[in-house]
Amino acid sequence: MFNNDLTLEDFQQAVAGRVLQSNTDTALADKLFSWAESNYPSFFPHATTSFITLGFYARCYQNGVCVGVKDNHIFAVGGEFGVNIVTLGEFDVLTAQAGL
Repeated sequence: MFNNDLTLEDFQQAVAGRVLQSNTDTALADKLFSWAESNYPSFFPHATTSFITLGFYARCYQNGVCVGVKDNHIFAVGGEFGVNIVTLGEFDVLTAQAGL
């Protein structure tokens, strides 16, 4: 009803463009999250769906870890990262290092 017959991915992109305070490339963020799931399965043990919360574009995992992008930075919390939000690095730098 509210998504105007857009696919879920297109709808999420449209919402992200309105809700996120920065111009986070959500498609690139999803690629980075998927890359991390493939390369660091102990931290990010399975594929999951991204969502928007508190200005972050994020994914959360069954092991309690959440990772998110905001203001060109990657953040994580939970599991081995602890109870406080930690900065993992700059989004553009990490995507380049991942070859994305």
